[in-house]
Amino acid sequence: MESEKKKLIYKFIRYVAHINGANIMTFSTTAESLVSKCKTLLSCYAFHEAKPSIQQNTDINKPLYINAGSDSLESIGHITGAGIPPSNYKDAMNEWKEAFQENFPQEDEAKKQSSSTDIVEDKKFAEYEIDIAVEEKRRELEMFIREKKNRKALAEKSTRQNNNG
Repeated sequence: MESEKKKLIYKFIRYVAHINGANIMTFSTTAESLVSKCKTLLSCYAFHEAKPSIQQNTDINKPLYINAGSDSLESIGHITGAGIPPSNYKDAMNEWKEAFQENFPQEDEAKKQSSSTDIVEDKKFAEYEIDIAVEEKRRELEMFIREKKNRKALAEKSTRQNNNG
């Protein structure tokens, strides 16, 4: 990933964590020492144990670790690096959204909708049991529709016979 895009993502994570009072810890599952530090930190919160001493890091080239409340908006910086920071949460989130859309172009809405409906038919997501259940529900729906049409036709026929008779 390009360092500018990574920097943007990390800034956003730091921003959201800071305004929500959250810790941040990124790590790789291949780095055993980081995994054990993460487990220790999680057990600290889950079982009310003493907080481990983990050195803070804000360098994007290393695993990120920041304690809740120890970061600041000044150290995170503004999205663009210049300009007046937004005055409220809504404006800030809109700026972040625009920055993400600029750096990570989104799919067209029409494409997204067509792909979401095609996922049921997509062979790479095939699940035997689910496919059987979907097919069974389709048959039940078709049978229900046919029965409804037949009942409607029968009701119309009896109404005509009653009107003619």
